[in-house]
Amino acid sequence: MKRKTYTFVFATNIACPGIPTVTYGGQDYHTIQILSQRWLGESLNIGTMIDGNTEQTENNIIEK
Repeated sequence: MKRKTYTFVFATNIACPGIPTVTYGGQDYHTIQILSQRWLGESLNIGTMIDGNTEQTENNIIEK
C-alpha cells in the first residue's frame, strides 16, 4: 500500500473577488473566500445594546 502526503495551504485575509466588502445595517464588513464560498470576515455588529438584566422585547428593533 502506497502512502500519499497531502499538503493544504490556507490563505487568510483574502477578499472575495469582486466583493471585497458588504454593507449591512449601515456598516461595512470585509469578506473572505474559503474554498468556493464567500464569508464575512468578522461578526455582525448590529442592533441596540440592552442591559443583561433586561428582557428582550418583540418591538421590531434588533437587540443585542
